[in-house]
Amino acid sequence: ADGIADWWTLQNFGHRTAQIADLSRPLDTPFSDAIPNLLKYALGLSAQVNGLENRLSSGITTAVGQNYLHLTYTRPEPAPDSITYLVEVSPTLASWTSSGTVEVSNTVTGNIRTITIRSSAPITSGTREFLHLKVSKP
Repeated sequence: ADGIADWWTLQNFGHRTAQIADLSRPLDTPFSDAIPNLLKYALGLSAQVNGLENRLSSGITTAVGQNYLHLTYTRPEPAPDSITYLVEVSPTLASWTSSGTVEVSNTVTGNIRTITIRSSAPITSGTREFLHLKVSKP
């Protein structure tokens, strides 16, 4: 019960349980791309994919004449069992919170859900803000 379904580990590593030797544990990055297995699983990717294949992106959204930082992620629909997704915001990279975010869109096309979340604070001169996607398991 490491948070990743046995079928995914079997499909990607040839066995059902996470092992140190082949870097199949949830936080391992077997392809040296800095993307842990848990994130690849949560976004519906193969462990063998190098990178995120456009499943996670950021940019600027304009609403009511103001510009806002946004983050878009794509995940399987339905979401993998026991995985939670949370977009968080921080002015310093030291502490993160999900308060201060606004859902811009949430659409399903076939078996893929695409969600865009933006900051509630407009971009202004002299301010800094960061968004990230937090993926967790029980």
